[in-house]
Amino acid sequence: TNHLILKTLDLSGNMLTSFDETAVLSNLLQLNHMDLSNNELGPIIPREIGKLKDKLTMLDLSNNNFVSTIPSEIGSLQTDAKVRLAGNQFDR
Repeated sequence: TNHLILKTLDLSGNMLTSFDETAVLSNLLQLNHMDLSNNELGPIIPREIGKLKDKLTMLDLSNNNFVSTIPSEIGSLQTDAKVRLAGNQFDR
């Protein structure tokens, strides 16, 4: 398979309302920095984010329209990974 070797993906502040996480995350297995902050991506964080657990060291999903629970796959990211989720309305 042809996987891209992109290390950083910054699509912040683009008013995105959807993100084809299956297509993107399956092909960017070397990604270590993903910034999708300040968009309109809610209502749920896709579980496919866990596919990046081996490399991802920074994930910024702040200031989107996420309202459901935080998926457990977020917890499978590297122990030193920085995860930013501020500015959303998650269920408790």
